[in-house]
Amino acid sequence: MNTKKGFSLVEITIVLAMVGILAMVGYVSSSNIKVKQEEHAAVAMLRQGVAFAATSSAAKGKRLRLVYDDSQKSLILKDEGNSELEKYRLPKSVSTNLDNGDSLEFSPLGWIDSASLSGSGGFPNPVVIYTGNKTYNLTITLIGEVRAEMQ
Repeated sequence: MNTKKGFSLVEITIVLAMVGILAMVGYVSSSNIKVKQEEHAAVAMLRQGVAFAATSSAAKGKRLRLVYDDSQKSLILKDEGNSELEKYRLPKSVSTNLDNGDSLEFSPLGWIDSASLSGSGGFPNPVVIYTGNKTYNLTITLIGEVRAEMQ
């Protein structure tokens, strides 16, 4: 009686094919998760930037500006002397309708100056964030609340 131990070539091929299919499914799932995380990060970053600017201007009793820098794809919080206080970077995979130098002005009480929500040198209202397959409209109120709606 001749019994061979080990796996046949067919069995090994089937196992490798199954492992390849599982790896492909895992890769596709992880790339979808990454895109969704970047979408949420962009919305959260803008909300956080506006809330922090409003809180900081009220706490310091000073006028502050949240300025969009297109070259760095970031929002920069600046004080009256144009010193940088905080920086919020947008994920590389998202774009926005903000133009370079658009700024949102905060009063010493933490309220947003309504003229800076006009769109001419100020932030457009709503601010639109474009991701790979979704568009978010972010409406900013005078008290610094940011409402997000997905289109």
